[in-house]
Amino acid sequence: MNKDKMLFKKQMKEDKLATTARKVFNFFQDPEGVKKFFNILIWVVIAVVAVTGYFTYRGNIDKQVEKDMKPAIRQYYDGEYDIAIKNLKKIYQNYPHSAYAGEVLYYMGESSYKLKNYDEAIKNFNEATGKSLREMIRPAVFIALAYTYEEKGDFIKAADTYETLSRKIPKYFAMDDVFIGRARCLKAAGKSDEAKKVYQDIITKYPESRHFQTAKGNLEN
Repeated sequence: MNKDKMLFKKQMKEDKLATTARKVFNFFQDPEGVKKFFNILIWVVIAVVAVTGYFTYRGNIDKQVEKDMKPAIRQYYDGEYDIAIKNLKKIYQNYPHSAYAGEVLYYMGESSYKLKNYDEAIKNFNEATGKSLREMIRPAVFIALAYTYEEKGDFIKAADTYETLSRKIPKYFAMDDVFIGRARCLKAAGKSDEAKKVYQDIITKYPESRHFQTAKGNLEN
């Protein structure tokens, strides 16, 4: 019985293979079929070339941006903030969609922050959060944005920014810093009850944190 089933299945496979072979043969015997096949093939080749060209183009742009960024970032660290902003703006205007666009905006924001131009810094940081960012830069953008809101006295937005960071980058290595920043801003905004909840989270989740005593002290007061 099993042998008959195996023979039947084998016959079915052979029949399907033969049917498929006949269809392919008939397809290429038809001039319209051949024409259709080569039309499809041409479009596939065009698509492959286009995609390859696009990624090569993007790669070249990213290399250029990375090269142009280096002197501008050096100017930032040398305290030449106005010059750094000018050069970074030029890079961003020329390559707004590069893989480094978010990083360019971050250093523009940091330069504006150093010049106490907080509104411009907030604009840059906010825009940077919507761009692709390297893993090591992404949390720095949110922290810089929160600090800038604090400097302006907008403690609610600062607290919200810290909360956004904790939600979007839950594995950030210094999450206790984020929590203490949020608690500090909530307290400054007059939201003492919410601040105490965050202080309690620090004590519960980060007993070894350098902020433990600060959190404990704020709960006791």
